[in-house]
Amino acid sequence: MVIVIEIEDQSTKKAFLGGWRNILTRTEYHNACTQTLPNYVKGSWDRRSSKSTQTISINHKSTNVSHDKYIQVSVDISRVPCVTDRIIIATRKRNVVPSKEEKIYLRNLNESAIKIQRFYRAYRARIKAQPLLNVRRLERTSFHEKFECPVTLKKKKENAKKEFKIILNGTSGLMRQADFEMLRNLLERWWRCEMERANRVYFRSSRLAAHNLILQKEVELLRGIDCIRSQVRKENEELGDLRYLENLARAPSWKSDSGKTVIMETLRVQRAREYKKMYEQLCSDNLSRVERAELLLRLKRLLKSHSCRPAEELVYLIDQEMDLLLRFLSGRH
Repeated sequence: MVIVIEIEDQSTKKAFLGGWRNILTRTEYHNACTQTLPNYVKGSWDRRSSKSTQTISINHKSTNVSHDKYIQVSVDISRVPCVTDRIIIATRKRNVVPSKEEKIYLRNLNESAIKIQRFYRAYRARIKAQPLLNVRRLERTSFHEKFECPVTLKKKKENAKKEFKIILNGTSGLMRQADFEMLRNLLERWWRCEMERANRVYFRSSRLAAHNLILQKEVELLRGIDCIRSQVRKENEELGDLRYLENLARAPSWKSDSGKTVIMETLRVQRAREYKKMYEQLCSDNLSRVERAELLLRLKRLLKSHSCRPAEELVYLIDQEMDLLLRFLSGRH
């Protein structure tokens, strides 16, 4: 038993609008009037029609009723409209002006897209250029290390270590202004060497990062120098006060005609010695709490005979320290 199945294509095909067909190649050539635009006619857009009326015969899918379908309709023709018809009128294209919010949104959208593209391209460029930069940096460093004297490199490293030891360890042997000038010169030489090395080895962003690190290190070294200077200044002031008290406590002496040395003890010299001894006890940290309180009371009794402003301030400070001693607090608190 053989069953023959035939499939019929009932889809609507494009109607032949006129023209001619090649017999050999079976190629269809349509008329130029149905394929080209109409001639431009001066006048308003409302009265202009494109072409003459053309219709095609089609069948409705649900009712299978054949009827004519308008393809191009003239303005003056009277026609019967269909539900599925769509009227197209030739009108002038109007430029729609966007609102202010739309303009801002479009501008932000455009700027964001440009920014994303720029950063993405820069990222891809950095990724591709990083191996080349590493090779170039290694070549430059190896070149300078090869052609520079090894003794010079060793001296530079030793000088840098010595500079850091002098500045950061707070050397107490620095007492004169010339010593601090020497530190300044050492710091300037170190800064120049580091800047030359950073400019020789690194590129652009890496160079900026290296400059930032050098600046931070320079600030740290300058802070260390200032701390040492303030400490030395404080020690010099204490030594000056002690030297002044020693000069006051030294009794005047002279030689007589017989060659003997004569020393004269005066009340002023004795009072100066008492003040010197009291100053040394105040600066000492080996006194107990009771001895410290007795010393402060004795100093307060001595200051009662004075009515100047510094004496009043000293009395106020002595009262504060006495309150701390009564509360069993030491000077560290």
